[in-house]
Amino acid sequence: MEPRAIFFDLGDTLGEAKLTGEPKRLKEFIVYPFVRNVLETLKSEGNHLGIISNTGDDAGSEVDSLLDKTGILEFFDSNLRIYSKDVNLTKNSKEIFVLAAERAGLVNHPEFCLYVGEAAHERAYAIEAGFVACPHPLLARDVLNEHALWYARIVAPDSPETSDADWREALTELPLVPLHVAGVGGTVVYAITTSEVLDSLAHAADGPLASLNVDVLGTADLPKRTDLFILRDDAAAGSGFLSPRGEAAELFIAPSPAKPPLAIKATAEGIVVALPPDQSLEELHFSQTRHGHTLKLLPDPALLKVARKAPIGFATGHFKAVVPTLPDEIAQELGKIQGPVLLDRIERYSNKKPPGSGADKNIESRHVDHPDNKRAVTALAAEFEKLGSGRMDVSFHQFTHRGQTLHNVEAELRGESEELVLVTAHLDSTAANKKPYHAAQHPAPGADDDASGVAAVLTLAERILAITAGARPARTIRFVLFNAEEEGLVGSRAYARLQHALGAQIIAVFQMDMIGFNRQAPNSWELHAGFSPSRAVEEQSEALAELVRIMASQVSPDLARAQLYPKDEPSGGDPADGRSDHTSFNEHGYAACCASEDLFAGPLGAPAEMNEYYHQPDDVSENINPNYAADITRAVGAAISMVSSGRSDTAFTTAFLSRPPSLIPTPEAEEFDVAVVGAGISGVHAAWQLREFGHLSPSLSELAQRHPDRRLRVVLFEQSTRVGGRLYSQVLPGTPVNRPVELGGMRYLNSHKLVNSLVAEFGLESRTLPVDDSKKRHLFYLRGQHFTGADWDRPSFVPPYRLDRNERVRSPGQLLIEVALRHQARVAAEPERYRNTGFWNLLLDELSEEAFLLVRDAGGYETIVSNWSAADAIPFLLADFAPGAKYLALNRGFQSLPLEIERRFRDECGGETRMGHRLHRVDRHAEKGLQLVFDVNTQGNFSTFRRARNPHICHARHVILALPRRAIELMHPESFIFDPAIYNDEPTNRLRGTRNFEEDLRSVLPQPGFKIFAAYRQPWWQKTRWVRTGRSVTDLPVRQCYYWHTTSNPQTGSILMASYNDGSSVEYWAGLARDPTRYQPPVAAALPGVPVFDITHPSVAGASLVRELQDQLRELHGLSDTDMLMPYAVVAQDWTQDPFGGGWHFWKIGERSSQVMQRMRKPFTNVPLYICGEAWSSQQGWVEGALETAEVILLQHFGLPPLVDRLTGAKAVAELV
Repeated sequence: MEPRAIFFDLGDTLGEAKLTGEPKRLKEFIVYPFVRNVLETLKSEGNHLGIISNTGDDAGSEVDSLLDKTGILEFFDSNLRIYSKDVNLTKNSKEIFVLAAERAGLVNHPEFCLYVGEAAHERAYAIEAGFVACPHPLLARDVLNEHALWYARIVAPDSPETSDADWREALTELPLVPLHVAGVGGTVVYAITTSEVLDSLAHAADGPLASLNVDVLGTADLPKRTDLFILRDDAAAGSGFLSPRGEAAELFIAPSPAKPPLAIKATAEGIVVALPPDQSLEELHFSQTRHGHTLKLLPDPALLKVARKAPIGFATGHFKAVVPTLPDEIAQELGKIQGPVLLDRIERYSNKKPPGSGADKNIESRHVDHPDNKRAVTALAAEFEKLGSGRMDVSFHQFTHRGQTLHNVEAELRGESEELVLVTAHLDSTAANKKPYHAAQHPAPGADDDASGVAAVLTLAERILAITAGARPARTIRFVLFNAEEEGLVGSRAYARLQHALGAQIIAVFQMDMIGFNRQAPNSWELHAGFSPSRAVEEQSEALAELVRIMASQVSPDLARAQLYPKDEPSGGDPADGRSDHTSFNEHGYAACCASEDLFAGPLGAPAEMNEYYHQPDDVSENINPNYAADITRAVGAAISMVSSGRSDTAFTTAFLSRPPSLIPTPEAEEFDVAVVGAGISGVHAAWQLREFGHLSPSLSELAQRHPDRRLRVVLFEQSTRVGGRLYSQVLPGTPVNRPVELGGMRYLNSHKLVNSLVAEFGLESRTLPVDDSKKRHLFYLRGQHFTGADWDRPSFVPPYRLDRNERVRSPGQLLIEVALRHQARVAAEPERYRNTGFWNLLLDELSEEAFLLVRDAGGYETIVSNWSAADAIPFLLADFAPGAKYLALNRGFQSLPLEIERRFRDECGGETRMGHRLHRVDRHAEKGLQLVFDVNTQGNFSTFRRARNPHICHARHVILALPRRAIELMHPESFIFDPAIYNDEPTNRLRGTRNFEEDLRSVLPQPGFKIFAAYRQPWWQKTRWVRTGRSVTDLPVRQCYYWHTTSNPQTGSILMASYNDGSSVEYWAGLARDPTRYQPPVAAALPGVPVFDITHPSVAGASLVRELQDQLRELHGLSDTDMLMPYAVVAQDWTQDPFGGGWHFWKIGERSSQVMQRMRKPFTNVPLYICGEAWSSQQGWVEGALETAEVILLQHFGLPPLVDRLTGAKAVAELV
C-alpha cells in the first residue's frame, strides 16, 4: 500500500459535535472509541492525514483547540486541515475537495487522495473531484488496498441469545462495519465489508464463522456511493417471501442502463434500498405505510457488542406485590397538565400560530428539507431556555443527513447522579402521503405526528422543573427532541450512538410519538417496549412501560388500560419494534419505551384507531383531542417522576427479584370459559364453533349468560406465529397465488363430508389433484430401471423384482389393494386378531418378499406398509381406493381453510387468538376449573420445552387440547395429566379400566414426513419422454416427485414437489437439512424481475440438501447435467421436529382404537379437559379425521347439534336479519 493523502470528515465519521444554544457554536467534540487506533495505524504506514469539515461559524483555530483536547489533532498535517469557515467553501460541491488535492500536492493525481466520510452526498462530490471514497474509518486501509466494498446481510442460525458470543466476537475482528442488527436474538446483521471478508465467510469450514449465512446485497462498491435504507409496509409484504407484487416492484427495475435498481433485496425486515444522494426519500413513500415505515442504516461498530451486553436499567418482570404510589404533591403538580396547555404548544409548532411571542410567521412544515425545520429547532431551543430560566443546559446535537447539517435539541436538568432519564419525541414532520408532495415547499403541519409529542416533552419539562424547584432530582433528566425521524430514525440513531460511545448511564428512555388523535371510546392508547434482537433489553423496556401503565391509573383515570406490547400481544410481537426513536436506544442496550395513541390493531385483534390524516397536510391541530394528549402526558410524567427520583427502584426490585423461577403469577390470572390450545384445523374449528354456537350448549349456556354479549369467552392459544398446524401453504416468488406449495397436508377426498362442508361454507375454490398421469405416463425409477405406469399393462413387461408368476401380472397398487380386500370382511368378524397383527406382517404372509418390496417402493409411502395395526390399516387403504374416490386441493392452499375459520372466529365472532403461547403445564384448580401455565415468546421460538422462560397463567372452565402426541409429551411432567393420583377418582377409574392416560397417549405412532418444493425458471422435466402431470416414484431417497405447476410462461416459475418422503428416508434428508448454509441460487437460475427471497425464512432449504436433491432428480428423470436447471427457490419442511413429532399418526399393534378414541376425547371423567386432533381418530393422516374428533367433543360432550344443522341454522338466522 503506497502512502496516500487521507482526508476525514469530523462529525459522524471520527466523532460527534455538541453545540451550544443559539448562536450555535462548537461546545465539545466527542471522538469515537475506535478512532485513535485507526489514525495511528494509517499514520505509521506513511500516509498524510487531513480533515475536510463543514464548521459553520467556528474558525479552524477553535476546531483545532477542541481536537487537541481529544488527543487526535497531532495525527493531522497542519496544511491538510481544511475547515469551511477558513476557506469559504463547504462540501456541497467538488471545489473543497479540489482544494484539498492541491494542498496535498496531488491536484494532477487526485486518485491518490482518499476521502472518508459517512455522508453519501459528500462522498459523491469527492468522487467527482477524482478522489477515492470510503464510508467508514475502519474500512480505510482496505479501500487503500483496492478491496471492493459490499453491503451484506449476515444471518446466524437460530439459537438462544446466550450462545452467540463467539460469532459476534469473530465478526468484530474483521474489516466489517455493522449497520443494523435485527431478527430474534439479534441473528441478522446488515454490514459493510470487503470482498475478501465475504470470500472467507463463504469458505469458512470450522470455527464460529462457519455457521453464518451471507447474503451479498447489490453490486461492488455500492457502499461508496449510497446510503442503505429499509422500507417497510409495501402492499405485497405479507404474501409469499416478500414477493415484489406491490409498490416496491418498480424499485427492483433499473430506471436506465446507467442507473442500477434502487431496491437490492426483499427480506423479512423489508425492502432494502441503496439510495444515491440525488434521490429523494419521499418518492419511496408507499401508500399503505404504517407508523415508522422507514429505517436508515447507520454504521456503528458497537452494534455487534450491544446484543451481548447486560442491559442497562431496571430489574425485569411484572409488578406483583408492591405497586409504587405517586406522592400527592407530585400528583397535584402533574394535574396542571391539561388539554389547553398541550393544544397551545401543538398549535405553535403545526402552522396554526407563530412559535413564540417574538415570531411573526407560522411554522408551515418541520420537514428536514423545508426551511422552517431550522426555525422550529431554534424556537424549541429558545422555549427550553425560557422554561429553564438558567436551570437547564440547552444545546444542539449536530449530525448530517442527505447533504444537510441537522440538529437534535437537548435540554438537561442536572441531577445528583450521572444516571440519565431521557424524555423524548421527534420534531420533524412530513406530508408524503399526499401526492404530489414537494417537501421543501409544501406544508406538513404534523400536529399529531409529532407536534403532540413535542408539546408533551415541553410541558413535562415545565412541570418537572416545578416539582424539583429548589432541589436537584436524584437522577439527571434530559429532554431531547430528535430531528429526521421521518427519514428513518436518523437523529435518534446518531444520538444513541454518541451516548453509547460516551458510556452514558441511561436508566430509562420515555418516547412519545403521536399521542393526540382519539375520537372513539374507550380512550385506548399504546405502550411499546418490543425489541426482538434482545429479550433481555425487551424485558427491561417492558418494566418501564408497565410503570407508565400503573401510573396512568393514578393520574389519568379517563384513559383505558394501556395496550402494552409485546406483553399483551404475543401473537405478533410489538408492531412498533424498530419504528420509533426509542428503538435507537434499545439497540445499545438501554431500556426504552414509547407511548402512542391507538396506532396498531391489537391486542389480540382489537381494531386500531389510526389517524386518518397520518402524513397528510390535514394533520392539523383541529383534529387533535388535547385532553386525551394531556392524559397520556400525565401518565408518562408520573413514571418519569418515579424513575428520576429513585422512588420506583424499591418497588421494581421487590416485585421483580423476589419471584420464584418456575411459577410467576400475574396480578390477576385471566379467566376464560373455554381455552383451546393449538391452532391447527381441529383447534380453530372447535374454537369457532364454541364461540358462535356454544351458548346453545346445555352445559355451557350458564357460563355464556354471564357476559354482556351472551356468548362464551373462548380463547385460542397457539405456540407458533401462524395458524394451521400441519397445514402450511406458501406462495413462492414468481408463481401464481392459486398454486401455493403445500409443505404440510395437501389434499382431501370428495367423500370427506366435514371438509367439503367447510370448503362450501367459506366459498373456497378447489381443483382435482392428480396422482397418476391419465395416460399412464407417470414415471417409475426402481432398482436403476426406468418404466411408466403403462408398462404394467404390457404382458411382456418384467419389473426389476423377482416376483412369483401370479404376482407379475399385477401392478403394485393391485397387489396391495387385493390383500386389503381379501381381509376386509374378516376384520369385522375377527377384530381382536387383526388388532394384534401388524400390517407389514399381514402383507408378508400374503406376498412374496420381493412383491412386498415392490409395493413399498412403487407405492411411494413406506409408512403405509409399516407394522401398524392391520385392523386400522385395511379400512384406511380401502377408503383411499374406493370407487369414485377423487383427490381435491384448495386453490389458495389447504392452509386457507384454517385461516378462514380463525378469521371468522376472531373478526366476526369476537373470539381471541393468542400466538406465541406454548402450553407448559396444566393443573386442576379447586374453584376455577383448570389452571394453564403458558410460556410466552412473541416469535414462537422456544429453546427449551421443560422450562417456562416467560410464564403466563390463566384459568379456564373447559380446556380443549388440539395437539398431536409429541406436543402433549413435551408438557411439564408434573402436569396433573401425568400424576398417578388422578386415578384415585372412582369415575375416572371406571372410564379407564386398567389403562392410564400415558398408555393411551402412546397408543399411536408419529410417522416421519418430509417435503421439498423447488421453483424453476422453466419446466425442465418436460425434456423427458415420460412425465407431464401427476407424480413420479423412485426408491431413491426423494421417493415421490409431483409436477406441481408446469407453465411455458417465461414470466412465471414452474414448481416441482421435488420430494415427498416418509419413513426411513426422512432421516436422510433431515441430516442434510442440518447444514446451516442456506441455499443461494446462482444468478442464472433467477426468474427475470423476481428477487431472490429471504434466505433466513425458516423453510428455506440448505445448500447441501439442494445439491443432493438435484443429483437425485437428474437420476430419476434420466437427464444429463445440461438438461437440468438449478432452482431459484427451494423450501423444505421436516415434520419430525418438535412440537409435531411426525407428519401424521398410525395406531400401534394391539390397540383397541375405538375405545382409546372415546377415552381420549375426555380422558378424565370429572375433569373438563378434552383432546382432539388427527392422532386419535378413525381417519388418521387426514384433515377429516382431525375435524371428526372436534365434532365428537362438540356433539357428545357439549350437546351441540351436528355441523350441517349448525351452519344451516346460522344462515337462516342471517337471512331473517
